[in-house]
Parts: sequence; C-alpha cells; structure tokens
Amino acid sequence: MLRVRFAQNALFALTILLGFNFAHAVKVTISVMTWNCMQFPTTLGVFDWDQEARANRMEEAIRALAHSPDVIGFQEVLNNKAIAAIESLKDLYPFQTEILGASCTGVDGLWNRIKGDCQKLDLDQIVSSGVMMISKHPFVSTNAAYFDNHAGLTADSIAAKGVIYAEIAVESLYRVHIVNTHFVKVGARVRTPGR
Repeated sequence: MLRVRFAQNALFALTILLGFNFAHAVKVTISVMTWNCMQFPTTLGVFDWDQEARANRMEEAIRALAHSPDVIGFQEVLNNKAIAAIESLKDLYPFQTEILGASCTGVDGLWNRIKGDCQKLDLDQIVSSGVMMISKHPFVSTNAAYFDNHAGLTADSIAAKGVIYAEIAVESLYRVHIVNTHFVKVGARVRTPGR
C-alpha cells in the first residue's frame, strides 16, 4: 500500500513538475518495417541469387502492402537496381537517407553527425554498408556511426558496417528515434581487442 501511494504521489509530483497533463496525452502510432533485401553486387556470377529479378519487384512489393509502414529500414542494398527501386518510392517515402558508407557527408550534407572512421575504405572495406532508411515523416536528424571491428576474412569484412540513428518528427509534435543496422553474419566471429 505504501509503495502504491508513493508511486502515485511521485507521478503526481512529476506531472506538476513537467506541467504535462496525462489525461490529455495523445496516442501516436508509427509502424516500422525492416527488410534485408539481399542485393549483393554480382561479379562474374559470384553471389548471384536472382538479385536483378528481385530488385525489379521491390517497388511493386512495397506498394502492394495492405498497410504500408511509416518507416522502412533496409539492409544489403548493395547494387544500383535496388537503390533505384527504393528511390522510386519517393512519392510514398519522401524522406530517405543515403546508404551508410556511400559518402562521408551524405547527400546535401544529410548526416547531422558521423561517428567512426568513414574515410577508412581500405582493402577491408570495398562496399558500403548497404544500410538505409526511408520514411513518410520528416527526419529531424540523421546520424551515422561506423563499426571499428569486423569478422575477419568473411563477406562482412568487405563492407563499411555501421548504424543509422534517425530522429523522426511524427505529426510535427512528436519525436520517434529509430536505429537501423546490419550486424555480422551468423557464424562469424568479431575480433575483440586484447584477445
């Protein structure tokens, strides 16, 4: 009983302190989808898993969704057809990041903040991260962070792995924070400093 009363009093004090009336709180709903579209670049037939045919169906698949999500986080967007398919959705998703690792400033300086070494495109990192985000709602800020470690001599070691962190304005009054990344493949081991 004492704990319940204390919690009620604390909530009441917090309500007064913040000047926020919980009785008039508005419920904001946002839907988020993630899609690993598996669009590796094909070189000499290596990694050829019908990417072209699947990329040609990406736009149609998203437009055909019964309830289109407010935000979509993509992974493995690593070829031009997939990029074009996603960019063709600007009428539904006018707010789009670029692919993490495609540049160090973003399109028109899109990235508000970049953490990590974007310039480190050595033999270990020869493709972008393949991670991008699209939204029906405007980005307040978009931030990029690059991972320092990677999984030795695996397919993951050639990508500029990282994370996109976006703050999105919903109904102009509310802010939603969304993170999109693509971690190391299953079975790969990440190097740990000192081990």
